[in-house]
Amino acid sequence: MKKQEMERLTQEEIDKARSSWLDDTHSWLDLFIDKEVLQPYFKKLNDHRIIEIGPAKNPIRNFSQCKEYLGIEPNKKNVPDNSEDYIITDALSFLNNQHNNSAVIVSFGVVANNVLNSNIYNRDVAEAYIKEMADEIKRVFFPFSIIVADDTSSILGEPTQHIFNKGLSEQFPFGGVYIK
Repeated sequence: MKKQEMERLTQEEIDKARSSWLDDTHSWLDLFIDKEVLQPYFKKLNDHRIIEIGPAKNPIRNFSQCKEYLGIEPNKKNVPDNSEDYIITDALSFLNNQHNNSAVIVSFGVVANNVLNSNIYNRDVAEAYIKEMADEIKRVFFPFSIIVADDTSSILGEPTQHIFNKGLSEQFPFGGVYIK
C-alpha cells in the first residue's frame, strides 16, 4: 500500500522530506508579475495576511503591498539578508499549524510535483508530502490563492482562473487563481 493511501506523514517523514526540497534561488514571480489577469488579485494583497511558499530572494512583497507577509523558505541561503518576515521551514510543516481560511497563499514555481529532489529516499513519501501540502493549502487559503507552476492543476485541481504565459506555453496553463 502506498503511503498516500495510508495515514498522514509522521513528523520524522516530513523532516526527511524537508531536506530534499530543491535548492533554487529563482522564483517564477518575475515571469508572471505583469500578467493582466493577476493585477486585481495583487491589489487585494494589501487587505490580507499573505503566506508565500518558496519566495527565495524574490518575494511578492517587493512588488505588491501586503497587509501582513510571511515567506516560507526551506533553504536558509535563499533568504535575503535582514528578512525578519521569512520563516525557515517547509510548507507542510508551516501550514499544518495554521488556522482554516486564515491567509491568501501565493507561490510561483514551487507547488509542483518536482519540488522535492529526485534523490529523496522514498518516492511514496514525496508523493504523500505533495498531496498533504496541497490539502493544507486548500484548508488554509482564503479568500483566494495564487499558485503558479507547470503541474498545479494535477495537484490542487482546476483553478477558478487559469494563467497562461506566452514565453513558456500558450496552450497549457501554469496554475492560476483559486477562489473560495
